[in-house]
Amino acid sequence: MKAVCTSGKNKRASKLDEREWNFSDRDKVPDDELGACCYWEYGRESKSLRELAGLVRDRRSLSPQQAQRMHSELGRLFTIGRPGELFRTMASEFPKPWQSLTPEQRKQGADFAPQKNNRFLSELPMPDKFAPFTAKATLGDVAWLNGQAQRIYEEDKTKPPQLLHSKAVELERIEHKISAIYPRDGIETLVAKIGWREFSNKEIADAFRKWVFENRPKEMPESPRRGHQVDEWRARLERLGLLRLRHALSVEETIQAITQTLPSVKRKATKFHEPGVLNQEAEKAIDNFHKLFPFLDNAEKPLCHSMK
Repeated sequence: MKAVCTSGKNKRASKLDEREWNFSDRDKVPDDELGACCYWEYGRESKSLRELAGLVRDRRSLSPQQAQRMHSELGRLFTIGRPGELFRTMASEFPKPWQSLTPEQRKQGADFAPQKNNRFLSELPMPDKFAPFTAKATLGDVAWLNGQAQRIYEEDKTKPPQLLHSKAVELERIEHKISAIYPRDGIETLVAKIGWREFSNKEIADAFRKWVFENRPKEMPESPRRGHQVDEWRARLERLGLLRLRHALSVEETIQAITQTLPSVKRKATKFHEPGVLNQEAEKAIDNFHKLFPFLDNAEKPLCHSMK
């Protein structure tokens, strides 16, 4: 492999904000922020999510058509679970770099814990069909909730301000309902009806097994138990950093920028100094983009997908 010259000052690299690509330092991106940071930074590469964040910021002045689009897009966004809330609740800060947010904002964004209070689930329409096992509140109820939200937004805006305020409160409760139903970081809480008296343990277990196979979210396919999850989150961020560098710089300039920035102990991995491996890792970021946001159109790519 041809050696790469890394001497001299890379002026183009010096103009590239380090917060856009350097995610290797645990002091700058602690382990407990990795998940949030990963979704946030990859989300910044999505034109669709940037447009959605704009709609959320301007939600008070949207037309009925814009409001309908916003709720439709939010419904798709929430299919990824708790990380979807990150873009809704912190839309005012999006798409700033994660490392530019205040400690308070980063702490808020890093709260990925599944919702423990599912008080809204009891208000959902319940199926009447009797069976050994029936899940009463599942992903399919989201269409009903989205319809309720759309109905509120389409109501006459000439009504008294106090009535509009009550509608806004109602809408917020509906949005919480939606977020309570979708799986949070791979965890789903649901209410179920079990026919203990009429069915055997085997019949109930078989019914539950059937439900699991039919209702596992497509964006969360069955996979072996994964280890080293923290390392994988950071690896995803480092791939995105490499892709951003390669979008702005040649591979030689990218290696030079890394050499000038990262201490030697942090750039031992071949992906930081071997051109072929570096490019392969950068390209993996495009796959990571679609895995993190499977609801996006397959044609949509990260804004920084092209490499010099």
